[in-house]
Amino acid sequence: PPFTPGVDGDVQGILMSQRDRLKEKVGGLEKMRDGLKKELAEQVRVSEGLRAQNQSLYERVRFAESSFGGGGGGGGGGRVINDVESLEEGFSRKHDPFADFQRAARKKQLDKLGPVEKVVYSVLRVASGHREARLGLFGYTLALHFLIFVTTYHWAHEMTCGDVLHPDLQGHAHAVAMHGGVPHIEDHLMP
Repeated sequence: PPFTPGVDGDVQGILMSQRDRLKEKVGGLEKMRDGLKKELAEQVRVSEGLRAQNQSLYERVRFAESSFGGGGGGGGGGRVINDVESLEEGFSRKHDPFADFQRAARKKQLDKLGPVEKVVYSVLRVASGHREARLGLFGYTLALHFLIFVTTYHWAHEMTCGDVLHPDLQGHAHAVAMHGGVPHIEDHLMP
């Protein structure tokens, strides 16, 4: 209705009613804005979750391709993966933070070793990892011990030191006595 001064409402009443209507509109818009903010935050959270899940799936696919010789995803290269549990177990084992820590600690310890110790460690690690290598190392050790035993027995029971004494020293009484011969008695020590 058109404004007529002095009839049923003055300017102040009209302005107050407009202000009240605008307050209600602003209140409704603020509620809508707050609802949209909450919805946006929820969508961002869902989006981040999907992104993390997508990244995890991508890593698993790359792991499967590298583990089983798969191609670029064209559906033809490599072995067909039927056992999902073994794939997940392998993936979990490969991305285990505790295993990563153990690997880093082992690497740090290996870096402290000297070159000879590194060679010994490598040989023993290879030997302990294969049955044939363990048996070969055991046989080699057994053969060395047998050889040392036979040589020691031969020297102790079948030879005398006089047999191996150099011919130039066999005439010297002190050398002969030192190597198992008859002891030399000095003339001035006898009564």
